[in-house]
Amino acid sequence: MPDKRPVVFLGTPVAAVAVLDAIVSAGHPVALVVSRADTRRGRGGAESPSPVKARALELGLAVTDRLDDLRTLAVPPHAVAVVVAYGRIIPVDILALMPMVNVHFSLLPRWRGAAPVERAILAGDAETGVCIMKMEEGLDTGAVYARRTTPISVTENAAELTQRLAQMGASLMCEVLAGDLPDPVEQAGESTYAQKITAADALIDWTEPTELTLRRIRAVTAHTFVNGTRLRVLRAENVGQAGGQSLMDGNGVVGTPDGAVRLLRVQPEGRAAMSAADWIRGLKSQFPLPVG
Repeated sequence: MPDKRPVVFLGTPVAAVAVLDAIVSAGHPVALVVSRADTRRGRGGAESPSPVKARALELGLAVTDRLDDLRTLAVPPHAVAVVVAYGRIIPVDILALMPMVNVHFSLLPRWRGAAPVERAILAGDAETGVCIMKMEEGLDTGAVYARRTTPISVTENAAELTQRLAQMGASLMCEVLAGDLPDPVEQAGESTYAQKITAADALIDWTEPTELTLRRIRAVTAHTFVNGTRLRVLRAENVGQAGGQSLMDGNGVVGTPDGAVRLLRVQPEGRAAMSAADWIRGLKSQFPLPVG
């Protein structure tokens, strides 16, 4: 059996861990892992490593948060850099050091950019997928080595879809790395840009149609305001019947222009997630309540 291709891995969030694990499990030697610097979290301000750094340390891999370290790395012959949601622009001179391939969570050229999963859900796309793409100077414009398509469930939220795509991307990346890199195919078709999620994207507008409201909740864990307090809506469902628009009854049903949405799971500001029924029982309010 020929030696496995060496890998340099660049990634940061939980979704990238699945790809790193798959590469290690497939027997590829990992020369270096590059991740974002530790961040301070919590009241004490303790430093916390990224999910990729934490996993790399568990696996006994060399880790750095300095992208510049690639310039002095003794790159093994035939090595390839695998990039998964690294979170920083990679300079052109570093791109030239070795072949670099990226796992992108969309069917390019649709949803180039920072938030492809969230934008696909918000737009009501019926399907999405993963692409293994050649890294180049442009933003997600590189030719594609391989792609895989999957339907988007109407109940799937962004976190769930991201993890499923991460597993798909991990499997597809290992297939690409198994031999010589295939000839990539240039992207074709109309491109769309998946801009970062904004505060406006995450605020529920109860004057929007029911299905758009539900997509917003699934895509960005949207929030509303009840009694002047922010309420994150984690799960909701379409209950069909019309209700008082922008009013919530004692069953957690909020009216929309074309129907109604029932809140199923919520997170009040400063509190843990809970069922909407438990939250409503603790309100001690007169219904219906205005929301928004």
